[in-house]
Amino acid sequence: FTVSAIELGQAASKEECHTVEASWGWLAAQAGGYHSCALDSAGEITCWGRDDDGEVSEVPEGSYVDLQSGFYHSCALDAEGLATCWGYSGYSLIEDTPTEPLTALSAGYYHNCGIDSDGALQCWGKDNEGVVSEPPEGSFVSVSSGRDHSCAIDDLGIRCWGRGDTGQTTVPTDLLNPRSVSAGIYHTCALADDGVHCWGAEGDTQGRPNQGQSLVPADLSNPVSVSAGREH
Repeated sequence: FTVSAIELGQAASKEECHTVEASWGWLAAQAGGYHSCALDSAGEITCWGRDDDGEVSEVPEGSYVDLQSGFYHSCALDAEGLATCWGYSGYSLIEDTPTEPLTALSAGYYHNCGIDSDGALQCWGKDNEGVVSEPPEGSFVSVSSGRDHSCAIDDLGIRCWGRGDTGQTTVPTDLLNPRSVSAGIYHTCALADDGVHCWGAEGDTQGRPNQGQSLVPADLSNPVSVSAGREH
């Protein structure tokens, strides 16, 4: 089958969409900033879109089990948990990629975070408001990186850190057994036993009015996943 992707959070016309085909089928797709990538069932990665920093032309060869796209870069994990990143190399996004195995990985705007075999957070890239240098301690099972903040889940629930001026790191206290979390640009969303919760994007965000990205529709029925984008 085929998978179509459009750049997350960026305006695009129908003509700017791109469809790719693979005889093996596709396991995952990621939409970054002006580029998209997909992982097929053979573990190979295909990317398309913006290639100013090698987002498309420098896709690594090999077999991978996880794929994450950030703004102008992407990262992948192989079966041994070793991470590879390519694309924009500013803020040491590429060169500071951990060499030890990771169990989870997330690519943000200009920073990345992963979880090592001990459950500890490892972050690298642009250190805006401590998003790289001040991750919380604990034993985490999942992580999501946004623009200047990240969030992760451990046995205490969801913990967020980094830039929090629009409330994106202020986790609601009434979440019931959160199962997943997604950090956006100015907001965060989570899936819990009692449904989808979003927070942040309070007031204007750098001069841009709130787009209602934290207002979850009341009529959602049995949501199974959630993803936070730029202003949606």
